[in-house]
Amino acid sequence: MPPAVDVQSLVSQLREGSEEEKVEVMRALAGLAAEGEEQSSKIVSAGVLQPLVAQLAEGSEGQKVEATRALAHLASNSDELSSKIVMAGALQPLVMLLKEGSVDGQQWAAHALGEIALQSKELAVQIFKAGALQPLVMLLKEGSEDGKKWAAFALGRIVHNNEKWSAQIVVAGALPPLVRLLGTGSEGGKEWAAHALGSIACSSEELSAQIISAGTLPPLVMLLEMGSQGGKMWAAFALKCLAEDSTERSAQIVKAGALPPLVMLLKEGTEHSQKWESDMLQHLAEYSLEWVSETLKHLAEDSTERSAQIVKAEALPPLVRLLGKGSEDGKKWAACALGSLADNSEELSKQIVVAGALQPLVMLLEEGSEGAYEGASDPLPHLAHNTQEPRAQIVEAGALPPLVTLLGKGSKGGKEWAARALGHIVHNNEERSAQIVKAGALPPLVMLLKEGTEHGKKWSARALGHIAELGEELSEQIVMAGALPHLVKLLREGSTDAKGRAACSLGNVALHSEDLSMQVVNAGALEPLVMLLGGGSEDGKVWAAETLGQIASQGEEMRKKIVKAGALQPLVALWEEGSDGAKKAAMSVLALLDTSKAHRAQIKKVGIQSSCGHSPCCACLA
Repeated sequence: MPPAVDVQSLVSQLREGSEEEKVEVMRALAGLAAEGEEQSSKIVSAGVLQPLVAQLAEGSEGQKVEATRALAHLASNSDELSSKIVMAGALQPLVMLLKEGSVDGQQWAAHALGEIALQSKELAVQIFKAGALQPLVMLLKEGSEDGKKWAAFALGRIVHNNEKWSAQIVVAGALPPLVRLLGTGSEGGKEWAAHALGSIACSSEELSAQIISAGTLPPLVMLLEMGSQGGKMWAAFALKCLAEDSTERSAQIVKAGALPPLVMLLKEGTEHSQKWESDMLQHLAEYSLEWVSETLKHLAEDSTERSAQIVKAEALPPLVRLLGKGSEDGKKWAACALGSLADNSEELSKQIVVAGALQPLVMLLEEGSEGAYEGASDPLPHLAHNTQEPRAQIVEAGALPPLVTLLGKGSKGGKEWAARALGHIVHNNEERSAQIVKAGALPPLVMLLKEGTEHGKKWSARALGHIAELGEELSEQIVMAGALPHLVKLLREGSTDAKGRAACSLGNVALHSEDLSMQVVNAGALEPLVMLLGGGSEDGKVWAAETLGQIASQGEEMRKKIVKAGALQPLVALWEEGSDGAKKAAMSVLALLDTSKAHRAQIKKVGIQSSCGHSPCCACLA
């Protein structure tokens, strides 16, 4: 075991030693700081920062370089140490060294600033305010190979997710040298150029478009294919940021040939069965898998063609493996990628099920972290959307209990996805509807209807509507769970889409009996249903008319209430001017109302008579 180093003695030498001794001491301190946070904390506690900053500000060129090297290693260990370095007054002399120092001084100044910025957004703000951006861009353009590398590193750390600063360095001319560094720089230079470009892209869609226009995609794909582990990771990060929220950029990424190396990286990472040689390699591999999965999610969104290309590139097996044995974020993004793929086609949904995704998805729902199990809920609505077979397989895999748990205890987004999944699972299947009710889904569905987001309320109303459709007993349980007042409130106050869903759900409750219809009416549904006839979406108008028809079918007393609520005028208008589906639904209600002589007179009064002189519900119009 090497002898313990007397840190306090080194600090004393730094304060009082000769010029040569100070340089040697700073080299020794840099070596100690590189050993990790524990050793760095001891050094800082011994009072090293003030003399280091003094050397940085006032020493010879060699002393400034060694002081900066030591500060860079100290800063790399924690945000607390970085904050202490800033408080000791290091920023201004670091920026000055960046502007006017030697080649070594500039690269170490950039390195130190990047390490400080890495630790927290607040420290990045202080670096920006200290005037570091312009000299960093200049170093990126004109510096040595290492200078360019560390300038890219620092810029990426400082501007990450900050649109204003990202725009400033783009205006300052950073994109061309970053793209050159990405294509022809050293291994480290390529890594940090990809990181910087990704950081800029993450901040703004407009800047993402500029990055692609600058010719970034070919060297990014090359780095993804042939780079170091770190280079591949940062290339995946950059592509993830570029693909986000843009079908156009996603298409450009696929056209540039990114899919095969993305999937290869996914395969290599999930097939690696041995322990990684170091924690650093382990972290690089985990981040790579997370970012590749997120990139595939973005590429698949809203594109059946790209989704089919991803599946053809054999992405399903490694995505399923990642679901089972990845990091928590890796599992989450693998699930989200599968969700985007399933959303685009029934055939792809079947392939995902055949690939074995259901069991690890359910396991993730049961045992994952909050983010992971909510990610696991993402594919289930898509897998269950199109056909009965995957719905049954989802239930057989054991998904109902964890979905109901997520519905009650998840985040806002998790509850939305759980309600959406349950709504698809129960659709047109009485047995599964009964299973979901038995699993305890009604109370959290009603609570989501009462207190959820607009999307959550909509998906809750949809799920309740599908359950109610399948039987009187199920509808009675929905009423007993307290759903009616919240459905009527959603019908009055919800978004256009949510109002339609509420109308449909109320109609499905009402259709089973006169008693249930009366409860819907007594809950105050008629007035907002009539309002929806005239002011809803096309689907909303149809659902409002169909619900009024279901209520009207329950007897003369119900029909009187509908007429009294003022439904005739908007129903006739809907018959005259609505879509084909709306006309059909309106005609059905009017036909029911037409069975009463008094109502028939009112229909003739407000309606345009047919050519035969009868009301719109005359058989010759059917």
